[in-house]
Amino acid sequence: MIEPVYQFSLEFYIDLFEKSIEKAPAGRFERVKNINICFTQTLFQNVIRSLLEKDKLSFSILLTMRILQEEKRIITPQEVRFLMVGGTALAPKRPNPAASWLSDKQWANIIDLAETLPAFKGLDQDIEFNPEKWRQVHHSDEPYQPEEWPEHWVKHLNSFQRLVIIRIFRMDKLIPAIQNMIIDQMDRFYVEFPPFDL
Repeated sequence: MIEPVYQFSLEFYIDLFEKSIEKAPAGRFERVKNINICFTQTLFQNVIRSLLEKDKLSFSILLTMRILQEEKRIITPQEVRFLMVGGTALAPKRPNPAASWLSDKQWANIIDLAETLPAFKGLDQDIEFNPEKWRQVHHSDEPYQPEEWPEHWVKHLNSFQRLVIIRIFRMDKLIPAIQNMIIDQMDRFYVEFPPFDL
């Protein structure tokens, strides 16, 4: 099922890992961390070269999500699923407090998010009590910038978790929001794809 151009051998990964061990800066206590960083960058550079342009950002976000889940442990599989699939609610359980700018489907997803994922507990109530603050986020040209968000939620949610809300509010801003999150959590290196030079 995987496109043949995207299949890599185990030997390829072993070779990259061995080169990363040689290339990683020495350090008494940071050696493992340096090897991880070096290997991640080397892997990214080598894999991104063989991907079609349309798939490069997908690989970058998948790599970032895996690192955030496994290494940094700051996101959960449920948050990843909510970002990928969205909410399952079809109709809101309560009246929409901001019907002028928030659709009923969006409001149903906000309620679902607040009830399902612990990091978002109270989000629905905050929108009910502060609809103007959230309208600014919803209408912003750059809703992924922390300055646009209510202060409590900037402190409470990391940039990946804010993506989940942006997905509900503004699907049209999801790609720049993903790029911004990758820069925030990883590095600009993972969103700048140099052209392949033969």
